[in-house]
Amino acid sequence: MKLAKLIVLFFLIVGLNSCIEPFSATVGNKASGLLVVDGLITNQNVVHTVKLSRSVANIDEEPVAVTNARVVIDDDLGTSVVLTEKEPGIYVTDTGSFCGVSGRTYTLYINTFEGKEYRSSPCLMKPSSGIDSIFFKPGKDLNSETDCKYNGIGVYVSGNAGAEEINYLRWSYREDWKFGVPYHPYQIPTPEGGWEPFNPNRYCWKSAVSGSVNLYSFENQTGKKIVGKELCFINSQTSDRLSKRYRIIVSQFSISKTEYEFWRKLDKSGTGGGTIFGEQPFSISGNIQNINDPNEDVLGYFQVAGYASKTLYINRSQLYDWRLPIKNCFASCKVDTFLLADLNKIAIDQGFPVFINAYDIYERFVLKRGETFQLAYPVYGDFGINVLGLALAEPRCADCSLSGEKEPPPFWVDEY
Repeated sequence: MKLAKLIVLFFLIVGLNSCIEPFSATVGNKASGLLVVDGLITNQNVVHTVKLSRSVANIDEEPVAVTNARVVIDDDLGTSVVLTEKEPGIYVTDTGSFCGVSGRTYTLYINTFEGKEYRSSPCLMKPSSGIDSIFFKPGKDLNSETDCKYNGIGVYVSGNAGAEEINYLRWSYREDWKFGVPYHPYQIPTPEGGWEPFNPNRYCWKSAVSGSVNLYSFENQTGKKIVGKELCFINSQTSDRLSKRYRIIVSQFSISKTEYEFWRKLDKSGTGGGTIFGEQPFSISGNIQNINDPNEDVLGYFQVAGYASKTLYINRSQLYDWRLPIKNCFASCKVDTFLLADLNKIAIDQGFPVFINAYDIYERFVLKRGETFQLAYPVYGDFGINVLGLALAEPRCADCSLSGEKEPPPFWVDEY
């Protein structure tokens, strides 16, 4: 993620499970070279991370990591945790050595290699709030660009504050989904004219992170329950998320009013006037300041929040009764048939070496031209005994790793 390039969404990594998807933008020189602080601590027993970088003026530039800094988290009981620089600009707590506690106040300190000192405002960790359920139901969504309505499903969350002192919530989510390719041979030809087992990349996974700001305020509300708050809409006609099996992990954060207002303003600046510069992003005050120069602009927000999460799986079979149109990314996949007899006729006419068996086809068209063809299946003659040739497909139709990851994401459950 090129976070430092994205002045508007400069601080948005929300833990290990999710982050805000960045916008693409070019910012002016006024916002270039500013310190970008990207950190979140929760009550999770995980490695917590603070990222430090410098903002850039051009989206095509790589952000500059702030290295060799001293990064410390203090609490109101006088306990200090020194973070270790794991990678350039990425500072982490030791595994199992730090876990936020509800009711404690935390402050982030940063000393850069140049000798500048920064400090966040003290941040109180709210208790965790409850997620009762995550559910989905069919619906339609209006595409503002085409002014057309599309079919799909909405994903909703219901829950409660769980504690009187919780007045504001924020959600983020991570999506993972499984998909498959139409062609997946389990054998490939050998030079000797036989066949050997082959493990094709039939199923792969894709991932995405939430690209919107989801907030909720209990102010002016009787009771502290949430019933059916929509978090996202999956357009089944344009997305392949529902093609096989889909998972969403929802993270719910109990946040302060100050952080709520920060996110609200950030969200407003990202939509006002149809441009992310509807409001100058560096005019949105975060909670980090140069101790010796309060007038220095610092981008970011040190987030301290109570955390809860819940996971939902959706199988395609669960959507059949709704007759939703499901996007088929491989509808255009076709195969070309390469028969030994046809190829040899051409080879003889042109004075080229003839094809002896299926392996010769495989070697010349797949092994040497893998960017053009992949094996789809063998072509058999009468009674399925003799191999007459091979059917070849474009690579994306026979190798899912070209558009996804071969290994499932962490904690994926493959049950139906």
